[in-house]
Amino acid sequence: FSEKVFSSVFVIVFAGLIYTAVLAITKIHGQPADSSGVRTWFETGVQSANAIATLALTYTLLGISLGIGSLSGHELNYTTIPNIIKNLTMHFSMAFMTTVIGLPVSAVLRSLLLITFSRAEERSRRHLTE
Repeated sequence: FSEKVFSSVFVIVFAGLIYTAVLAITKIHGQPADSSGVRTWFETGVQSANAIATLALTYTLLGISLGIGSLSGHELNYTTIPNIIKNLTMHFSMAFMTTVIGLPVSAVLRSLLLITFSRAEERSRRHLTE
């Protein structure tokens, strides 16, 4: 039960953070950096991208914890070990998948935000020289 709850929470929070970062990119796109709210949207987007990385790593540690915690409820002997290893690898696989997905998504969003904001700063400089 707890795995389904944690999985659902991960997906909802992950999607919300992606939405926030993409919204920030769209709010910055085409605007000069000195426009009202651009800096705030940039910071919001960067913090959302950073939160994705934190969320991914947190869920990795949670999955490993749940996997190790599941050992306490089982008696270890030669007949139970194959089933226990199967359960552990399932927990660990899911745990590491959050990092495998979360870290690259975070990096891509951060890069897009930095590039978009850099272009906004260039627009501001051009606007000042005109």
